[in-house]
Amino acid sequence: MVTDMDSRLTILEEEMKSTKTQIQQILLDLREHVLEFTNPFTAEAKLARAKKVDEKIKEMKKQKTERKKAAKARR
Repeated sequence: MVTDMDSRLTILEEEMKSTKTQIQQILLDLREHVLEFTNPFTAEAKLARAKKVDEKIKEMKKQKTERKKAAKARR
């Protein structure tokens, strides 16, 4: 009976270590995201990239409509 309790205790200790490690990793990830979000330099860089992406999307849509118009004109 004592060995059964010891094995259960060992299993629980291992599970606790694993859970502790997972919680620590989650907290580190959250910290990283909060720091990245609150960093004004990072935020500005992301906004600049987002604007470039938006401009590229608009350009691609414009090219698509121009191709459609050209295809209709050929018919």
